Amino acid sequence: MLKIPELLEFYRGLLTEQVVPSLTATASVAKDPCSQWGALWTFSKLYNRIERRPEWLDKARQIAQACSPDVAKGMTTEEQRPGNVYVDALAIYALTEFARATNNTPAIDLAVNLAERAISRLESPTDALAGWPEPVPTDCKVHSLPMRLALSMWELGQHIDNERYRRVALQMQQEVFTCFYRKGRDLVLERMSLDNTECLSPLGTVVLPGRVIEDMAFQIHIGRDRHDRRLTPKACDMILRHLELGWDAQQSGLFLAIDADRAAEPDWPAAKSKCLRDHVNALYATLLTYEYTGEKATMEWHETVRQYCLEHFAISNASRSEINNANGETNTPICEDESFHRSRAIIYCIDTLERLVEFI
Repeated sequence: MLKIPELLEFYRGLLTEQVVPSLTATASVAKDPCSQWGALWTFSKLYNRIERRPEWLDKARQIAQACSPDVAKGMTTEEQRPGNVYVDALAIYALTEFARATNNTPAIDLAVNLAERAISRLESPTDALAGWPEPVPTDCKVHSLPMRLALSMWELGQHIDNERYRRVALQMQQEVFTCFYRKGRDLVLERMSLDNTECLSPLGTVVLPGRVIEDMAFQIHIGRDRHDRRLTPKACDMILRHLELGWDAQQSGLFLAIDADRAAEPDWPAAKSKCLRDHVNALYATLLTYEYTGEKATMEWHETVRQYCLEHFAISNASRSEINNANGETNTPICEDESFHRSRAIIYCIDTLERLVEFI
């Protein structure tokens, strides 16, 4: 197992020598909104956090110029159409990071407009919202919605010091922990009934371990900003709990979906697949958990996931990874653009490891 300084050098090299050149090449041709907004966030964050390279800021400006007119005039395809809260959340997140790099007022204006649109959409029943990339079943609500909005609204609220958006973020956070988290199961379910009761199995017993791990890592970000000492231990526990339950004990890797009761096949497409997004988010989440707990087991998990990534995924140069199922077959990618998740996770791994190195 690599030591902290060695891990830091590993991720620095992976980011600057392989991931960024690959992303630079693919971002220029990306057409779908998640790829574009993800690339905007990434180049902005690289400039803000890793190194203030002019070429990274120039790339962010180019992407912003390509993205913003499309959002302003409205979209036509299913995933791009106005009012899709999922895409709006990613756009808010990316525009906020871009504004940190540039003090760009139009970017913030657009982020605020999208935030207001998302808030107004929340007044509709959640099963009536555009469900992308996965449809929302009738009379259900899904964990993915508060998960995404909590982070984007918090980041925007913090950047412009707006209590309204911070309050919405905390409402989304509360939804995660009081509705989708089921105390008796000690799990976060993906779907719940609109009245906050569990849906019948198998519809209501789906757990997406990687999505929960991703969510808990960024709930820790919100808790850290608020100095919330109660939230962080719970989120750390949830990261390890879902990693342990979702891990394939036979062939390794994190299943895309599991059934909470283990009594039926998960009601989710390609449930036994293993996607890059989930694994790279687990890389960051385990380092973050180690920072707060100091438990050796979390670093052992980090190394297990890292080795799996190196053996099964092209984590350095794939704009979209293939997803391999338990039988070693290849499926069409069903996750959102994974280059964003890969880049973001590595940036935050570096961020965490730099703090850890200071205490060695």
